[in-house]
Amino acid sequence: MKESPYLKYDNRLADVIAAIQVMGIYKFYKLDFSQWADRISGDINETAKWENVFIEHPEFFRIDQTKKKVSLVWRRNYPKNFDVDTRNEISKSDFLALSDEKKARISRNPLKNDDITMLIESAISLHSRALQLKQDKRWWVPVLIGVIAGVISTIANIVMGSI
Repeated sequence: MKESPYLKYDNRLADVIAAIQVMGIYKFYKLDFSQWADRISGDINETAKWENVFIEHPEFFRIDQTKKKVSLVWRRNYPKNFDVDTRNEISKSDFLALSDEKKARISRNPLKNDDITMLIESAISLHSRALQLKQDKRWWVPVLIGVIAGVISTIANIVMGSI
């Protein structure tokens, strides 16, 4: 079984939480990897890092068909009716009446604080389970130490008994 992506490096959970927070409330729900890197960490040079985070955590993030843009799964389920300029919802008929240029300024609603909190709690829970599984895989270490100690003790008794 592969190691959990939550355990890939020390700050992975923090990165997932940061991405959830930013992607949950930013006016546009879908951007390319470099735009998210800039938005989340303020460093476009970290694009590859963020791309890996998004790819390795499909429980929260989805990559579009072009494999160039990523979004938060939960947010993708909202309708495209959020005008990023006015920060208001628009009707479907109003959306259909817009020019293509103006339609590009329509996104999906940002998540509510409770939704973001739930996603963060899910990430923390998944991270905790990954840590527990990793610890459970080490059940044999104390057994092995006991066996080695027993063998050493037996050898010592044999050696001491023959002296």
